[in-house]
Amino acid sequence: MLRAIGGHFRGSFDVHGTVIVFGLFLACVPASGCQRRQSVSLLEQKCGTCHSADLVYRSRYDVEGWKRVLHGMKMRGLKLDPQEEQDIMAILIRDFAEAKE
Repeated sequence: MLRAIGGHFRGSFDVHGTVIVFGLFLACVPASGCQRRQSVSLLEQKCGTCHSADLVYRSRYDVEGWKRVLHGMKMRGLKLDPQEEQDIMAILIRDFAEAKE
């Protein structure tokens, strides 16, 4: 059992407490794996309705290129609310931008 004494913890330390503290720590760390899964889900849901989402995963464009692609998809019938459009652009730029030389 741990006790706070003068701002410091003193006493015996058990494994269960370590697991709980570590779990709380992980809950505060940005979840890149979760974020990646949400990104894939959004791309598959929106981009994968007309073509394979793999087409997006293989493509690389700069910011202006992705804007043109997304505009073209909207002209072909892609329905996005403003937040979805912002999220998809952020994903495309973050994960699928051309490598800078």
